[in-house]
Amino acid sequence: MPARHLAVVAAAALALTTATACTSSSHHSTKTSSSTADNPVVDELKKTLLPASAISSAIAADNPADKFTLTNTTPVSQSGAVGISGVYGNSDHKRVVSIILIHFPTAAYAQEGLQPTQSAAAVELTHNPASDTPVTLGQGDAHLYQGSNDTGPLSIIVFAEGHYIVTMEFVSKTKGDDVPAKVVTDLAKAQDAKIIAAH
Repeated sequence: MPARHLAVVAAAALALTTATACTSSSHHSTKTSSSTADNPVVDELKKTLLPASAISSAIAADNPADKFTLTNTTPVSQSGAVGISGVYGNSDHKRVVSIILIHFPTAAYAQEGLQPTQSAAAVELTHNPASDTPVTLGQGDAHLYQGSNDTGPLSIIVFAEGHYIVTMEFVSKTKGDDVPAKVVTDLAKAQDAKIIAAH
């Protein structure tokens, strides 16, 4: 599934949780035109994304010339949550990484939205067998899903950190080009550390 659509799926799952949890109508709309402590603007979220160089170093270690670039970013805003989807591609576009950061008004809302987001991510691995591995990362339960879809090998890791839910997707168009679990978790830990450092 394209990263942009996955971002919409994740936002929809989280929006349902937020709408249920919120009692104030102010939590049912999100503006990105001004910055507050609980509602960072998209530019601030973009700065919280991992740099492309970190992905190049980790994933392209077997081919130093194969560099990743941040090809596009898409805002995500719904029901009190504001986020960003960043898509990174390598030079021949056969490997794509997407990182979705969604920020909630409180850490409690992020925790409530974690399981629905993980459920939405798990169904993206449409070709069995697929694995579901608990990971020690962030706050609460983090899960790494590995398998494949119609495009090729696919790995997705989902975790929460503070007000954030993070979904990181690694997909290849080449059969057998699976991203090792250690690389996925190491990059997720780097993204987690960047969130902590930014706040």
